[in-house]
Amino acid sequence: MLERTHDGNGVEHYAKVPNWLRTMLQTVGRYVHAQTKPLELRIAKLEAQVAELQEGGIKYCGVYQRAGVYSRGSLVTHNGALFCAVKDAALAQAPLTSGCWQLAVKSGRDAPRLPAKVVRVQS
Repeated sequence: MLERTHDGNGVEHYAKVPNWLRTMLQTVGRYVHAQTKPLELRIAKLEAQVAELQEGGIKYCGVYQRAGVYSRGSLVTHNGALFCAVKDAALAQAPLTSGCWQLAVKSGRDAPRLPAKVVRVQS
């Protein structure tokens, strides 16, 4: 069987490739494809997660409310501290009582208590 190749200068060359070598190369190619396909799928999934995180970012939702439903990346204040949702938080999953939240900023003993302001963030 003849194999067509290029030498980089646009000139085609023909070489005889033995059938046993062609069969071996095809077998190796199928094996490599079978081994790398799961990695390709995993990489695609991770790239989608990165894109989702980059799109979503974080969002300050104000003072925590029991009736609120918060998504991953939501920031709330609760008992004078700032918490970040590390996963989606359903109704009544308050900071300090649920594994959905991580303390971001702890309030200090001498921190003055200021009245809350409503901040609207445009997306």
